[in-house]
Amino acid sequence: MRKFFLLLSGIFFCLVMVSPVWAAPPEKSQLEQAQLEMFCAWTDLASYDDSMGLLARSQLAASGWEVQGFNEVTAAADARFYAISRLSPSTGKKIYILAITGTETQKDIQVDLKLGKVYFGGTSRQEFAEAAQRQNLTAVDPMVHKGFDDYTRTAFFTREYDGGTFGEHVRDLLLAAPDSKLYITGHSLGGAVATLFSARLAAMGVPEKQLEVISFGAPAVGNAAFARVYGDKMQLDRVVIEGDLVKSLLQSLPNGYAQFGNKNEWRRNRNSERFHHDMVLYADAAVRNFYDLQQSLRASRADTPLFRDLSVMQAAVYVAPCRFALDDKIAGDEPYMKHVLQDRLADRIQGVVFDSSGTKTLTKLCALARAAGCKYVLIDRVYGERIRDVPYSFRMSLEEELYNTDGKMLFVQSSTTNTDNMTPLGALFYVQASVQQGREQALLSDKKEEGASR
Repeated sequence: MRKFFLLLSGIFFCLVMVSPVWAAPPEKSQLEQAQLEMFCAWTDLASYDDSMGLLARSQLAASGWEVQGFNEVTAAADARFYAISRLSPSTGKKIYILAITGTETQKDIQVDLKLGKVYFGGTSRQEFAEAAQRQNLTAVDPMVHKGFDDYTRTAFFTREYDGGTFGEHVRDLLLAAPDSKLYITGHSLGGAVATLFSARLAAMGVPEKQLEVISFGAPAVGNAAFARVYGDKMQLDRVVIEGDLVKSLLQSLPNGYAQFGNKNEWRRNRNSERFHHDMVLYADAAVRNFYDLQQSLRASRADTPLFRDLSVMQAAVYVAPCRFALDDKIAGDEPYMKHVLQDRLADRIQGVVFDSSGTKTLTKLCALARAAGCKYVLIDRVYGERIRDVPYSFRMSLEEELYNTDGKMLFVQSSTTNTDNMTPLGALFYVQASVQQGREQALLSDKKEEGASR
């Protein structure tokens, strides 16, 4: 942990001169905001301990991000969060994001069920603890969900390192770099805690312009008095999916809770029967929202350091039009899948050319590749087959072949997974990541052979 705080100090010291996306101007474009939401959804997915979380962490690591997990435990909560950082490709400075894990364990459920409210006040960790013990409260007092407050204080205001807690170090570092900005994100319980942590930092003197929260499916955290006092002390982008009942559950209670911030409602994925609150659905919806907006604006993807891979390799690759064979139930996903495949290739390989002729024969593709100055031809085929007698369950497969422009096969691999704990679009991320390492190894091996023959 001491190593982390030393790293954190360097991160925030550098944030003064960080890239335009990190130290963003007050007004971001719609597309930049959608892209930021898509990235935060991916980091929130990475905060979970399941197959998609493991995939997300491995892909972040493969793209040059350092992913550090933290676990703080008290009798009140078992708090988990991730610090995700890397150098900005455009400035060489550190980029930093904080992702807080949502409900995952039995103890998390116990936190969620602590429905009583506690007073929210104070400007220091000692005062925070004392405020939570106040009695004889009325509706005019700012109050918050006891469980969420317990989790927030466990995570950020309990353990001491170098004379201060995590939250106090973050406060000091932000105040020392007034042009910096901290993004905090989380899903469900994690989104509620992200909001409360931001409110705690605001109470300790961190200006509103330095704090932005992006939450997914987060319930309300406090009463109307809390919303009035702290609603203008942070930038809160509250993303919800239509049909997600968790986002409004606490508001339905007598003398309940009030939401605040900018509400951004996304359409529900109609080809999945998963619980509308699942993080995999929010990650799926984030991709759809971004590409829908990109299409409506007729814009190309914003070139940001969040998405640009540090490990990008040089290779002149001609990419054939992907061939899809999808079940009718998920045929509408094809445009999104095409965008995902192309953007991920462009992120990982510098020198990619995408075919626009629609040709399917290898001979013609090789000729077009040579004419475009490329040395390789890449062919992808995607299959989405419904698993018999299992509603909304599919087997997603990706077959990939790599050739040189003489038609010699250099690499072939296929990857398959079921949509047991993911959506079809998420499954495509999964199988594409599975073949990525083999493809890149084949490109590197061919380069080495070419160099040795010279």
